[in-house]
Amino acid sequence: MDAACKSYLERQCIPYAVNRARETILHVVQMRVVPRDEGEPHLAEDPTWAEDEEPSPCPIDTWAGGAVPVRRAPCSVERK
Repeated sequence: MDAACKSYLERQCIPYAVNRARETILHVVQMRVVPRDEGEPHLAEDPTWAEDEEPSPCPIDTWAGGAVPVRRAPCSVERK
């Protein structure tokens, strides 16, 4: 039984390797040759592709940069 199994596997080795190589080559070619996408036929009329409105600005909280007023000390120059 062992010899019959070994003989069968030896006969199937080359066809299996050829089939796997063919499948791999086809896969690589299909990945490299991508068909051109024609796109949407009526893109200008489709409302889902329109530009969105600009959102309203968020209210400024105390953690926002520049939101806390800065009190500056008066600049005085003393003459000696």
